[in-house]
Amino acid sequence: MEDENNDREQKHEESKSRNHLFNERTFLSWTRTGVSLIGVGFIVGKLMLEYYIKGSGLASIGIAIGFTVAGIITLIVGVWRFYSVQGMIEREVFRPVGYGLLFLTGMLTALGIATIIDMVMR
Repeated sequence: MEDENNDREQKHEESKSRNHLFNERTFLSWTRTGVSLIGVGFIVGKLMLEYYIKGSGLASIGIAIGFTVAGIITLIVGVWRFYSVQGMIEREVFRPVGYGLLFLTGMLTALGIATIIDMVMR
């Protein structure tokens, strides 16, 4: 009986460790996404700087700033989510993600549409 309890406790701890590893991997995905968005903002800004100097690329600079801000927000949300999930794993509870991700997705969708419109208008 005692061996069965020890076995069950060991499996529980292994499961908890695995969940922490999953959480860390998800955090690294958030980080990669945030850094990529910042990179896109930087590239768009550099490429469109020439148009801005000529007076016709203000929208492109706005799009570049938007992608950079979206990247920064993604990094902040990723850190917040990492610590939030870490606490949930320790307390053995689960609370689904709220509307923050919906907002982030909407913002990125709007930036994508604005980029397409800006490219077509040129």
